Amino acid sequence: MKKRSLFFKGSVALAVWIVFFFVTNFIVCVIEGREKVFINENISVNILSFFLGFFISVIVMLFMNLIAIKRSDKKHIYEMAYIDKVTGLGNKNKFILETAGVLTKNKGKYAVVVLEVNNFEVINEHFGLDEGDAILKYIADILKANIFEGEIVSRAGAGRFNLLIKYDDNDGVKTRLEMLMDDISEYRRTDTEISKCSVTSCCGIYIINDTDIFNNLKETEFNISNVIGRAKFALSQILGKYMNYCAFYDEETRNQLISDSDVEYAIKNNEFVVYIQPKYDIKDHTLSGGEALVRWNHHSKGFLTPDKFVPVFEKNGFIVDLDMFVFETVCKMQRKWLDMGVNPVRISVNQSRMHLFKRDYVENLKEILDKYSLPAELIELEITETIAFESMDVISEVLKRLHDIGFKISMDDFGSGYSSLNMLKNLDVDVLKIDKGFFEETSNSKRGQDIIESIIDMASKLGMETVAEGVETVEQAELLQENGCDIAQGYFYAMPMPISDYENLQISNKKDSGE
Repeated sequence: MKKRSLFFKGSVALAVWIVFFFVTNFIVCVIEGREKVFINENISVNILSFFLGFFISVIVMLFMNLIAIKRSDKKHIYEMAYIDKVTGLGNKNKFILETAGVLTKNKGKYAVVVLEVNNFEVINEHFGLDEGDAILKYIADILKANIFEGEIVSRAGAGRFNLLIKYDDNDGVKTRLEMLMDDISEYRRTDTEISKCSVTSCCGIYIINDTDIFNNLKETEFNISNVIGRAKFALSQILGKYMNYCAFYDEETRNQLISDSDVEYAIKNNEFVVYIQPKYDIKDHTLSGGEALVRWNHHSKGFLTPDKFVPVFEKNGFIVDLDMFVFETVCKMQRKWLDMGVNPVRISVNQSRMHLFKRDYVENLKEILDKYSLPAELIELEITETIAFESMDVISEVLKRLHDIGFKISMDDFGSGYSSLNMLKNLDVDVLKIDKGFFEETSNSKRGQDIIESIIDMASKLGMETVAEGVETVEQAELLQENGCDIAQGYFYAMPMPISDYENLQISNKKDSGE
């Protein structure tokens, strides 16, 4: 293709050169009144037209190259945003876009399916990444061969795939998916026709009974993310416990984990506990901040991590109160540390999209700050890419007001949503947090490392700090350091810890730095 492209550009340039040469001679001959128009005995004119034609042809070639480079860059950005490099399928970003298009145009019943390979990490570790990639390609081929017109399949990360399929009834969907999982389990290793690598999978299913609710494209995209979350929730109940099994999301499934009465009891009895995960400067390994995370010390189920209850709270609206509880807890602790002379570092607090459309949101934050006489610079507010489904004008205005108060704003989970680049263009944020899943998937290849390097470089040019989430190995830490990432957090540095432990860490960090 490159040789053909070069030949084409050269041919165009040569044609321009010849045409210009003859046109120049034609004009001169006409002016001089020669009868033989294309015969010019003026050597200087011939030389001039020769070199001018050469110069213009070079300009034409350069212009064509610039156009080709621009097209190549657009293609590269598109592939980064929408295409999975291993399977060639669309990724989660593209799945959301395409599913939104289907549901806003078609009426009928559909099911969103999250299919995941059991213990895929173990397969990768035992057989190697090449074998893991071969399994993913094998699964992708099976799924592509078995979806109907108007249905969608994508890879969502690691050993996980998302599907949108037409729905008749539960039994029909279950039978169809079980056949797919049986085909997947027939995978045989590439090194021998006899040896068989055990590949089992499970499916979480959410039935969309009424596509009329998807009548607005932006709302649809946000709703699809929620629907995927519910299918994943159903999957989480069986993953690793069963082979080639399906689970449907329903109210009974939801209530297996949490009920409204549980929430009421938790509020009255202070069961929600704030933990802090430290962030470290990659260059000198000093404490540079922290992220506030909430845990639920459930009276009967023990400690629950956010993924177990936040999706439910986002559905019933309690997430707004929970975020404010975490925010005030952090402000109270920062005030305490200031009074102790610790000089605390900035702590980030997650903010649900629901806040951004409450009239008194900014005023409530300001009231809490004033209550503790706390500088806003010590708080970082984390927003996620899901806000891209809302009105950019409204979001931009809210962020401006937050900046005016003095808050730092970070974009959480960068790389997990389809609109990452578009958000950077439209929203004024100070910190870019590279999503853990994105980092895990791309750091294993040269191309993936180049992408990470490009993201860090882009953020630097935009005057933004970069934070890498989920750093778990020394190799990942070294890669980030080599590419100029500013801050990292993850189990390699420190696990989330109670506030009292984080306080001790801050005090010891102050002593180590000689303050």
